[in-house]
Amino acid sequence: MTQSEVIPLGEAVETVAKRKCNRGGRPRKFEVWFPRVARTMGDGTTLPRALAANGIVLSPRAIKLLWKSRGFRRLYKIERYLYLHKDSNNLEALRKFASERIWPK
Repeated sequence: MTQSEVIPLGEAVETVAKRKCNRGGRPRKFEVWFPRVARTMGDGTTLPRALAANGIVLSPRAIKLLWKSRGFRRLYKIERYLYLHKDSNNLEALRKFASERIWPK
């Protein structure tokens, strides 16, 4: 290996870091009704009942895929956390705290 072929350590680490952050595949889908359904599920309502309550009709396969969706599960976990801690005075601050705690960046 010649000197020109050797990659400096700083550049190699930066390249590996870029690869980890940039995942392949399709972009995540996020529908406008995800937050409404997640908020309905916050009190323990099942997913099919929450969909029906919001007037959304999905096939059983689509319901399964929705539950596997990371974006939807994140919203559900946040709303569930908020429901269990609803005695707090400032819900917006609690919502921000919950989103950072459940899904750190």
